[in-house]
Amino acid sequence: MPNIFIKPETLAFKNNNPGNLRFAKQTGAEPGEGGFARFPSPQEGYSALVRQVELDAGRGHNFETFINKYAPPQENDTGGYLKFITDELGVEPDTLMSDISAENIARAIAWKESNTKITDTQQEQIDKMLKVYGGSL
Repeated sequence: MPNIFIKPETLAFKNNNPGNLRFAKQTGAEPGEGGFARFPSPQEGYSALVRQVELDAGRGHNFETFINKYAPPQENDTGGYLKFITDELGVEPDTLMSDISAENIARAIAWKESNTKITDTQQEQIDKMLKVYGGSL
């Protein structure tokens, strides 16, 4: 599980919810402030965000259709949100979400939603290096 640093004094921080997911009876969640889900820990909130991204990717969403659902125009600057996410990931709005890692999408959303910084743990960094270098450093 990555390290998760949510900006203090935000709804995301109070709710342990870096993606500001609306409460929808997610596993382990309870109703939180502002209509958002409250999770027991930032890690559980981040895991719920990754699961939501995976679910929507599996439904065939591209970034434009997903962002219109996730950050609807009646509540957000959806066009600006879409531009931020696609610029962050280096993709076009019509790119299928399933073509991009759910982790990378979730990290971009958490950054946009709450200035949450997500970093790999030291072990995850070592594992990635071992994979790149064929098992030996």
